Amino acid sequence: MVIIGGIMNKKIALRKANKLALKCWKEQVKALYPKCVMCGSTKRLNAHHLLSYRLYKKYRYDINNGLSLCSGCHKFRKGSPHQDPLIFADWLNKNYPLIYNYAVRVGKL
Repeated sequence: MVIIGGIMNKKIALRKANKLALKCWKEQVKALYPKCVMCGSTKRLNAHHLLSYRLYKKYRYDINNGLSLCSGCHKFRKGSPHQDPLIFADWLNKNYPLIYNYAVRVGKL
Protein backbone atom coordinates (compact mmCIF):
# COMPACT_ATOMS: atom_id res chain seq x y z
CA MET A 1 0.00 0.00 0.00
CA VAL A 2 1.38 3.39 -0.99
CA ILE A 3 0.85 6.24 1.42
CA ILE A 4 0.59 9.56 -0.38
CA GLY A 5 1.12 12.69 1.67
CA GLY A 6 0.11 11.00 4.91
CA ILE A 7 -3.53 10.54 3.82
CA MET A 8 -3.59 6.94 5.02
CA ASN A 9 -2.15 7.98 8.39
CA LYS A 10 -4.88 10.61 8.78
CA LYS A 11 -7.60 8.06 7.96
CA ILE A 12 -6.18 5.59 10.47
CA ALA A 13 -5.91 8.31 13.14
CA LEU A 14 -9.50 9.42 12.51
CA ARG A 15 -10.75 5.82 12.72
CA LYS A 16 -8.91 5.34 16.04
CA ALA A 17 -10.28 8.63 17.40
CA ASN A 18 -13.84 7.65 16.46
CA LYS A 19 -13.41 4.23 18.07
CA LEU A 20 -12.16 5.84 21.29
CA ALA A 21 -14.98 8.41 21.28
CA LEU A 22 -17.56 5.63 20.87
CA LYS A 23 -15.99 3.66 23.72
CA CYS A 24 -16.14 6.73 25.98
CA TRP A 25 -19.76 7.39 24.96
CA LYS A 26 -20.72 3.80 25.82
CA GLU A 27 -19.04 4.05 29.22
CA GLN A 28 -20.85 7.33 29.98
CA VAL A 29 -24.24 5.93 28.96
CA LYS A 30 -23.73 2.84 31.12
CA ALA A 31 -22.66 5.01 34.05
CA LEU A 32 -25.75 7.19 33.64
CA TYR A 33 -28.01 4.13 33.30
CA PRO A 34 -26.33 1.32 35.30
CA LYS A 35 -29.30 -1.01 34.71
CA CYS A 36 -31.29 -1.99 31.65
CA VAL A 37 -34.03 0.62 31.43
CA MET A 38 -36.54 -2.00 30.28
CA CYS A 39 -36.03 -4.94 32.65
CA GLY A 40 -33.60 -3.69 35.32
CA SER A 41 -30.86 -6.25 34.59
CA THR A 42 -27.24 -5.29 35.21
CA LYS A 43 -25.85 -8.12 33.06
CA ARG A 44 -24.61 -7.78 29.46
CA LEU A 45 -25.47 -4.08 29.18
CA ASN A 46 -25.38 -2.41 25.77
CA ALA A 47 -25.42 1.33 25.16
CA HIS A 48 -28.21 1.97 22.65
CA HIS A 49 -28.33 5.00 20.36
CA LEU A 50 -31.84 6.48 20.25
CA LEU A 51 -31.03 8.26 17.01
CA SER A 52 -29.24 6.08 14.47
CA TYR A 53 -25.45 6.04 14.72
CA ARG A 54 -25.17 6.05 10.93
CA LEU A 55 -27.84 8.62 10.10
CA TYR A 56 -27.34 11.17 12.88
CA LYS A 57 -23.57 11.67 12.90
CA LYS A 58 -23.90 14.95 14.77
CA TYR A 59 -25.43 13.10 17.76
CA ARG A 60 -23.23 9.98 17.76
CA TYR A 61 -21.45 10.92 20.94
CA ASP A 62 -24.21 12.97 22.57
CA ILE A 63 -24.83 11.46 26.01
CA ASN A 64 -28.53 12.36 25.69
CA ASN A 65 -28.75 10.07 22.66
CA GLY A 66 -28.34 6.86 24.62
CA LEU A 67 -29.82 4.40 27.09
CA SER A 68 -28.55 1.17 28.61
CA LEU A 69 -30.30 -2.01 27.56
CA CYS A 70 -29.34 -5.60 28.34
CA SER A 71 -28.52 -7.60 25.22
CA GLY A 72 -31.92 -9.32 25.31
CA CYS A 73 -33.94 -6.12 25.53
CA HIS A 74 -31.63 -4.41 23.04
CA LYS A 75 -31.95 -6.81 20.14
CA PHE A 76 -33.99 -9.90 20.76
CA ARG A 77 -37.14 -9.39 22.84
CA LYS A 78 -40.51 -8.26 21.62
CA GLY A 79 -40.58 -4.50 21.93
CA SER A 80 -36.81 -4.16 21.51
CA PRO A 81 -35.63 -1.16 19.47
CA HIS A 82 -34.19 -3.42 16.78
CA GLN A 83 -37.11 -5.87 16.55
CA ASP A 84 -40.04 -3.50 17.10
CA PRO A 85 -38.91 0.15 16.83
CA LEU A 86 -42.47 1.53 16.95
CA ILE A 87 -43.34 -0.47 20.06
CA PHE A 88 -40.06 0.67 21.63
CA ALA A 89 -40.81 4.30 20.75
CA ASP A 90 -44.22 3.99 22.38
CA TRP A 91 -42.67 2.36 25.47
CA LEU A 92 -40.02 5.10 25.63
CA ASN A 93 -42.69 7.81 25.37
CA LYS A 94 -44.64 6.28 28.27
CA ASN A 95 -41.66 5.52 30.53
CA TYR A 96 -39.12 8.22 29.63
CA PRO A 97 -41.11 11.07 28.07
CA LEU A 98 -38.31 13.63 28.38
CA ILE A 99 -35.87 11.38 26.53
CA TYR A 100 -38.51 10.52 23.94
CA ASN A 101 -39.29 14.21 23.37
CA TYR A 102 -35.57 14.96 23.01
CA ALA A 103 -35.20 12.24 20.35
CA VAL A 104 -38.28 13.45 18.51
CA ARG A 105 -37.21 17.12 18.63
CA VAL A 106 -33.59 16.51 17.64
CA GLY A 107 -34.28 13.72 15.17
CA LYS A 108 -37.40 15.36 13.78
CA LEU A 109 -39.08 11.95 13.93
